[in-house]
Amino acid sequence: MQAIINVELDSKSVASAELDARYSVVIASVRKFFTRAIGEVREASYEGPDGQATEHTAVITFEFNAQKNIVLNALNQIARDFNQDCVAVLFSDGEGRLVGPEADRWGGFKIEYFKRPAFYELLQEAA
Repeated sequence: MQAIINVELDSKSVASAELDARYSVVIASVRKFFTRAIGEVREASYEGPDGQATEHTAVITFEFNAQKNIVLNALNQIARDFNQDCVAVLFSDGEGRLVGPEADRWGGFKIEYFKRPAFYELLQEAA
């Protein structure tokens, strides 16, 4: 099965000031759990509990052969490792969730704020 996650690359996630360095640390961490992972950096705007926000986001696609609860536990650890309230995940079966220590505070998964890899947009334009 496949999934896509969004991990915010703000200054609280990784100490480095360089965006590329923050992304490299996050993708390396994801690959500790999911070896077949690829990603990119996208800009995301969303309405959070503290108002409107625009941030750089790691959009990472990965494959897994485990039960969802094991994947959710790994994503919860990733959220904690990078000081995130939560990370957003969209499974290939269409289920979307927020996972992390403060996920409930965010009011649930909202597909309209979820970023997919750029090639999804290219496919939509071509259709």
